[in-house]
Amino acid sequence: MKYNEEQFKGLLKALSDDLLNARHHFKLYRSLREALDDYQKEINQCVAFWGLTLSAHKQASILNLCRAYDPQKDASSLRQLIQIIQKNIDLFDIQQFRERLKHNPYVDSLSQTAREPSKQQLEKDLEFVSKDNPLVKRLIILRNNVVAHTSTSSIIKSKNDLNPLTWEEIEELIEQGMSIVNSYSSLFEASTYASTLIGEDDYKTVLRHIRCGIKATKFLHEIEEEWYKR
Repeated sequence: MKYNEEQFKGLLKALSDDLLNARHHFKLYRSLREALDDYQKEINQCVAFWGLTLSAHKQASILNLCRAYDPQKDASSLRQLIQIIQKNIDLFDIQQFRERLKHNPYVDSLSQTAREPSKQQLEKDLEFVSKDNPLVKRLIILRNNVVAHTSTSSIIKSKNDLNPLTWEEIEELIEQGMSIVNSYSSLFEASTYASTLIGEDDYKTVLRHIRCGIKATKFLHEIEEEWYKR
């Protein structure tokens, strides 16, 4: 199928959204888990809330990652992106690139760099995002048995039989996927998607405020006790 520039931009944007959502939820989940040691007392004030929050970030991260590596033929996925590029290599034509960036003051210097992705790089990226990659294969198994739906076999079998991914492996899939999207976005329109989320450390402010609230409440109780003793 032939794709025009707008359609290709839409695919890049959809994939970047999935991978960035996976990255942001993943980082927040890991950060909150690491904060348990320093803020155990504060988190224990609302165990149900923090438990559900951690679970939600974990599930959201894996769900978005599964979307990016979806093996279905008609899915908006990394595999689909690379196959579309292979069949629509003219999208990276240098003249089309100059036309897309005609209002960019640096278009002349940017045009000096080769814009067309190499056949070797496309094949390498396709191999990484396919089921031939053990990490992707295990992600798809997790998707098919736990994430997209709960299979009967996943209930009967132990968790070890599902061969789940470690968090380090999930991080590798996120970062490599984002690197692939950004590499083709850079070639296509000389831009990449920022991976930093503004306010990604806001959870620290929330936990500090809870700590201050606990201290303030304790202080008020102490004052009240002293008052009633008089």
